[in-house]
Amino acid sequence: NGDWSFMTDPHKTGVSQGWQTLTDTAGWDTLPVPGNWDTENEYANYKGAAWYGRTFTVPAAYDGYPVYLELDSVYYDCTVWINGQMVGSHGGGYTTFEFRVDRYLNFGSENTVAILTNNDSYNYGEWGMGAWWKWGGISGHAALRIHNVSKFDWQHITPKPKLEDGTAKLDFEYKINNLIGTDKVYTVVSQVYDKATGALVGEVETPVTVKPTDSGENANQRFTAELDLTADKVKLWHFDSPNLYTVRTWLYEGGETIHYVEDDIGIRKVEFRKDSDGAARFYLNGEALRLVGANRVGDDRVNGHTEPDYVIMRDMDYMKSMGMNFARVSHIPMTKNILDYCDEIGFLLVCEGNTWGDPPEPDPEIGYTAVRWYTEMIERDYNHPSIIAWSLGNELHGNTQATKDYAAFMHKFIPEKLDASRA
Repeated sequence: NGDWSFMTDPHKTGVSQGWQTLTDTAGWDTLPVPGNWDTENEYANYKGAAWYGRTFTVPAAYDGYPVYLELDSVYYDCTVWINGQMVGSHGGGYTTFEFRVDRYLNFGSENTVAILTNNDSYNYGEWGMGAWWKWGGISGHAALRIHNVSKFDWQHITPKPKLEDGTAKLDFEYKINNLIGTDKVYTVVSQVYDKATGALVGEVETPVTVKPTDSGENANQRFTAELDLTADKVKLWHFDSPNLYTVRTWLYEGGETIHYVEDDIGIRKVEFRKDSDGAARFYLNGEALRLVGANRVGDDRVNGHTEPDYVIMRDMDYMKSMGMNFARVSHIPMTKNILDYCDEIGFLLVCEGNTWGDPPEPDPEIGYTAVRWYTEMIERDYNHPSIIAWSLGNELHGNTQATKDYAAFMHKFIPEKLDASRA
C-alpha cells in the first residue's frame, strides 16, 4: 500500500516500450493504493489500460523464504511484472489473489513491481462487469507476504448446532501448502474463543503429514478435524444477537510456529424449506423469519470502489435502523470490511459473483470462467456467519438455454466443490 507511480496507456503500447521495467517514470503521475484512478478529475472518464509501479526492498535475511504478492482486488484484468519479469495475470476485478514471487526478487537491494490494469477489457456495454461504474485500478490492499516453507491457504469452519439440546459441533477443514520437496509432519492446533469475553471454549489438535505441493494430486491437500462444544459454551449467532467466536489456528513443527491464521465465526443453523402448508420459508436457528432488505451499490465519487470503514458502518447502520435484516448488498463480491461489519452487527447476506446479464463464457477446462471467481470468493469468505447463500449472478437472462445450462452447472459445482453448508 502507499503511493504508486501511474500512467494511462490508451494505445496499449506500454509493453512494447518496456514500461514494465519502470526504467523511466519521470512523466508519470502519483496515485494511492488502494484506490481508483476514476476518483481523480483528470482520469474520471478514462476507460482502458493503465500502469501502476513502485520500488521496494526485501531484506537479504529473507532470501530462501517463499514470498507472495497478495492483491485484494484489481479491476478488471491485470498483469504483474517484478523486476521486468512477467509473474502472472488475473481477471475478474473483485476477488483476492496472490503470486509467488521470490524467484524474481533481488534480496537486499531495490526491486520494482509493475501492474498493467484494464478497466475496459470486458466489453459489457456502457458499464463494467458486475458494477455500475468501471472503477479502474488497484481497489484493494497490496501486500508482500513472507512465509515459512509451509502455510495455510485457508481454514474453513462449519458450525453445526444441535438445537434440541443446545450443543454444537465445529467441523474444521484446512488447506495446507508444503513448498519444499519432502513430506512434512506437522501439528495443527485450533483454539476457539468467545469473542465477547475472550474465554477459551474449546481446542482441537490434529497431526498432519503434508506432501510436497505440486500441480497434480497434491495441489489441493486438505485436512479435517472436529470439536464438540457443550451447551454452556454455545451462544447462537442471530441478527438480534450476533455472537461471534474467534478461531486461532497454528501450524507447528515440533515447538516452532510455521504459520498462524485467525478467523471469526458464528454458530447458526440456516434452512430454506417447504412447510406442511406448502409455503417455502427461511429458518434461522429453527425460527421462521421474514427477510426484509434492500440493495446497496457500494461505490461513490469520493471513494470509488475503495470504501473506508466509516462509509460501510454508516450505510449498514442506516439499513438496520430501518428494520432491514437481509440484503444482497450488491452484485459483486463484497470487501472484507463490509462482511466483518455485517457479522458484527447481525445482518444477513446473499453474496454474488461479478456475473451480470448473459452467463459467463464456457471454459473447456473448468466449465465456466465464473468458476475461478466463485472459487476465490467462497474460499475467502466461507467463515462469515452473515452469509446465508451464494447467488449465481445479477439479472441473468433466465429464458435462454445458455443461462439454464450455467445455472445447472453452478448449482452442482458450488455444493460439491466449494460449500455444502449453504443454499
